[in-house]
Amino acid sequence: MTIVIAIASVILICGIFFHAARRSECRAFNHGYCHQCGSPLQSFDMDSQGGRGYKCRSCPNYTIWVSYPNVDRDAVPRDLQLEGCVVIVNEQDQ
Repeated sequence: MTIVIAIASVILICGIFFHAARRSECRAFNHGYCHQCGSPLQSFDMDSQGGRGYKCRSCPNYTIWVSYPNVDRDAVPRDLQLEGCVVIVNEQDQ
C-alpha cells in the first residue's frame, strides 16, 4: 500500500512541476506577440529536440524558445511568419 502511495505522490509532484513549467512558457510566449512592443513573433529556428525559436520583428534582441507541445498552437498564423510574403488581411483592401 505504501508503494502505491509513493508512486502516486511522485506522479502528482511531476505533474505539478510539468504544469508550472508549461504555464510559465505560455506566459512568456504571450500568444505569439512580443511583450515589449506588441509585434508578432517570427519563427526562426527549430533545435534538434523539437524546440521552436521565435524572435520579434521589431525588437532586435527579443527571442524566446518554446519546447512544450501546444504552447504555440494559437500563435500568429504561419503566413504572417514567413519573410517576403505579401499578407492580405482583408480582401477588400486589394
